[in-house]
Amino acid sequence: MSNGAVILYLVFVALSIGGVVGVLFALGQGQRATLTEAEARAFFLARFADVQLGAARTAPHMVFFDLSDGVGLVRAQGRRPVARWVRPAEVTGLTRDQGRLVISLRDFADPHIVVTGPDLDALEQWLTLRLLPKAA
Repeated sequence: MSNGAVILYLVFVALSIGGVVGVLFALGQGQRATLTEAEARAFFLARFADVQLGAARTAPHMVFFDLSDGVGLVRAQGRRPVARWVRPAEVTGLTRDQGRLVISLRDFADPHIVVTGPDLDALEQWLTLRLLPKAA
């Protein structure tokens, strides 16, 4: 195979991949899920039926709920929402990094929850009260 054929092959592969990605975005498959508070509340209750949801806090593509033991979280995982109950025992830290709030977890499958948004100070205070153990 000559160098020209290899280059032509690579160009066609790149165009094919780009075309598939373009079609997926055109069909709306590349968009992140967006939820209203009511939709997030219903989605969380469908996953965790026996829980009492308290006040909600929102961030782009995320809704946090106050729970008796931790925080309920509904967030976008691509086009689909994912519900998670974050308990204080799972949280190893809460830090600010380059305009983002990072919740560090003990979970190997999902070690960080990254939160962005306009009002991170208030959300950080709220999450600190609910997720970090009280200093003795």
